Amino acid sequence: MKFATIFKEDQEYISRCILDYPHIETGGDFFGFWNNLGLPVIQYVTGQGKNSNQQVTFFQQDLKYLLKVSNAAYQSFGLQHIGSWHSHHQLNLAQPSGHDAQTMVNAINKNGLNQFFMILGNIQGDRTTVNGFLFDKENQRRYFETRWNILHEKNPFKETIDKLVGEDLYLPQTTKAKFADLKLINNVKAETIVLESNPEKISIKKDVESSQGNIEKLAHQKFCTFCGKKLWGVLNDETSSKIINVTEMIKNKK
Repeated sequence: MKFATIFKEDQEYISRCILDYPHIETGGDFFGFWNNLGLPVIQYVTGQGKNSNQQVTFFQQDLKYLLKVSNAAYQSFGLQHIGSWHSHHQLNLAQPSGHDAQTMVNAINKNGLNQFFMILGNIQGDRTTVNGFLFDKENQRRYFETRWNILHEKNPFKETIDKLVGEDLYLPQTTKAKFADLKLINNVKAETIVLESNPEKISIKKDVESSQGNIEKLAHQKFCTFCGKKLWGVLNDETSSKIINVTEMIKNKK
């Protein structure tokens, strides 16, 4: 099962932004990282910039604003731009359009990414949907629908980045978020996110012998057989013999 992680207040922020514009599209971006399962962890969310292009069936972010927020998120906490969101307001289109899918594919291919995440929202009465869609390099326009892992603690990154963005920050006029059909994941089990490490037990002697063989091989190899590039610090006979002598001393000592 694919899921995305987000702070509750950030998800509510998206819902409030969507409710601000019931007849035209709005949108924003989000920043964070990919966890060890390759799934998105969202740690900061933006709304639209002042010069965004908003239409009934189209939204384009203010690129100058996006660059400002990106710099603030990265320089303060090292957060990466991992996706974007926009609304389909009352268009009754709950899935990515063909244009949406192609935009994601272009972002992945143009920037050499493995994946990129999209959030879409619709207005249903006085509530909104907030649904996630994961695109990747291998599947291109075919995406995965995701569920939500909600973090209920206060977002520790928001205040700092908000201050750096300053007066350009979008503040929703809608004061309360309301959700319809929010797709949640049940408790995330620790074993799904904790890495397991079981080092192989080998003797020091075997390890040293393996290292010696690698050094001897490197001493006579001038170019990488895989890419053809010159190896870093190609060892000459004198240097390699000194290193091999050191490993021989270690081996004898053990």
